[in-house]
Amino acid sequence: MGLGAAEVGKLRRELRRMGAGRGTRVRHETGPRLVPPPRAPRPLVIPMPEANVRGPGRNRAFQLPQYFAIANGLRTAFCDAGRGDPVVLIHGLAGDLTHWVYVAPRLAAGHRVLALDLAACGESERPREPLSVKLYAEQVRSLLDVVGLERAALVGHSLGGMVAAELALAAPERVSKLVLINPAGFQKMPLLLRAAGHAFLREPVLSTLLPPLWKKVLDVVFCEKNEHTRGFVESVESTYRVDDIHALSAVIASLKQDFLERNFLAALDRLTVPTLLMWGAKDLLTPAKELRETASRLPNVTTHEIPRCGHMPLIERPELTVDLIRSHLAA
Repeated sequence: MGLGAAEVGKLRRELRRMGAGRGTRVRHETGPRLVPPPRAPRPLVIPMPEANVRGPGRNRAFQLPQYFAIANGLRTAFCDAGRGDPVVLIHGLAGDLTHWVYVAPRLAAGHRVLALDLAACGESERPREPLSVKLYAEQVRSLLDVVGLERAALVGHSLGGMVAAELALAAPERVSKLVLINPAGFQKMPLLLRAAGHAFLREPVLSTLLPPLWKKVLDVVFCEKNEHTRGFVESVESTYRVDDIHALSAVIASLKQDFLERNFLAALDRLTVPTLLMWGAKDLLTPAKELRETASRLPNVTTHEIPRCGHMPLIERPELTVDLIRSHLAA
């Protein structure tokens, strides 16, 4: 059955017990004194049960070890592998950490690599409060605390790019380098399109439209078919369920304010973290034309356009994606 409510409760209770108390007053012959609390042990991290590793939508080819911990108060699924300077991989909308199946193992050859399921995605818990890019950024920051990292490089794809940029702007001291891959939210949306989006991006509408359309989306995220894209599509089609599409509808609806009203373009010039902005030239979801215009106004941000590549270079061109990430991290 995997990790259920009882196990999550155990995680929470153990974490509270670890952090409980600010010192214990004890009596000695010379009188009372305050004994300092013991150094807090590392927060509880447990291996992910096999049932969750093979959960809906997860790519079975992803072989790096996966775990559960409490990050920002939520049960959070993550992987942690490799040694070296740390890198955190943040997936996009409708994704989970296994979307990095072709990137994470390659990076782990020279780095400590973490990737997580964002809240309400994959095997991570859905919060009671509405989802937001800010909440996701806090989840990433909390995961850094859980694994004992002061700083890490962040690599974010699409929605994950928004999350990575949010954390880099809010807590630049926690981010050593930043890589944004086909990031969402980096273009100003016209008023009419925003109005249409508010009408369309509602859970009842999405729950009706997405189930019959989701497979068609797989046809537009890639420019060219290759062994990587075919493997990814086969994995998604064989593991996704209609219930997962309805859950995705709720996630999209909850995030519509960030998608429609946030404009990270205006904030990019405030980034103090060394940043690589990269994208596929044939991306139909985050138009390359707009990213080119963005890049032209950001002389302090390194850019790279990948020819004949769509929205997911991490799947379509993983070798080049890893090479670009490594070069930026080494600079």
